[in-house]
Amino acid sequence: MRERYLLVLAIASALAVTRAPEAAGQERIAFARGATSSRVSGSVKGDASKRYVIGAKAGQTLTIELKPSRKSLYYNVTKAGASAAMRIGSSETDNRWTTTLPSDGDYVIDVYFMRNEARRGTAASFTLDVVVGSSKPSH
Repeated sequence: MRERYLLVLAIASALAVTRAPEAAGQERIAFARGATSSRVSGSVKGDASKRYVIGAKAGQTLTIELKPSRKSLYYNVTKAGASAAMRIGSSETDNRWTTTLPSDGDYVIDVYFMRNEARRGTAASFTLDVVVGSSKPSH
């Protein structure tokens, strides 16, 4: 019984770290014809987050850079439908992140405040630069 309690506690702790606040809505990031990058601007307040969705292919590189008006603003990146984030912003030291995508599909970017700032009703504006690069050629 004690092992079960510890397992439930461990799972709950992990979910608390990786889950961003509920988003007020989501917006699909569109790229201009022939472009590989896009810049969006937004704002968040309190426990509301701003959610962006992009579609990409396996093997493409994804680079994201958040430029917030307050240092306490973060972003997570999750493969749509996945239970764990690929990037947890509050555990990173840099607002710029690059990865090679593991699979085709949608990826979700959640911009949010940590709980202590959210409870204060803090507000911030931001710009988010998103670049989806070419897949590496196979040999």
